[in-house]
Amino acid sequence: MTRKLAPLALVAVLAVPAMAQNPPSSDSTTESGKIDRPCGPRGKGHGGLARMLERHGAELGIPAETVNAVRAIEEAARPELEALHSQMRQAREALANGQGDQAAVEAARKAMMDKRADIKAKVDALLTPEQRAALEQWKTSRGFRKGGPHGRGGRGANQPAQ
Repeated sequence: MTRKLAPLALVAVLAVPAMAQNPPSSDSTTESGKIDRPCGPRGKGHGGLARMLERHGAELGIPAETVNAVRAIEEAARPELEALHSQMRQAREALANGQGDQAAVEAARKAMMDKRADIKAKVDALLTPEQRAALEQWKTSRGFRKGGPHGRGGRGANQPAQ
């Protein structure tokens, strides 16, 4: 029996390291060796505001038509945001490799922030003042603040330091 299992064990031992060295073909590897792929389900980020509104819009008093309009705004902006994200990543990698400058990184960051502000303004125009207030209260109650659910590099607003 051991003689029959030995070839199988040898194949398994050789196959695992070979598979670990080759990243999936749908992803690209950056110059720094990191795998470059969109995060989230099906590679489309975390879903954004539209996904959150699909889940919680009813409790916030936001109708399905408004949620669909928010999704359309986000989907229309996605190609430009992905291009800006790629531009910022390339500027950061160039800076890390000593070939870029901080001004290029800041310009890319500002362009991304401007686009996000534009999206937020369009979404805010769809919401009534009551809906905006309910949404902001909901975000605050769940620890959201500038930069996402945990802020920029830290815990959420309602999570105590340990």
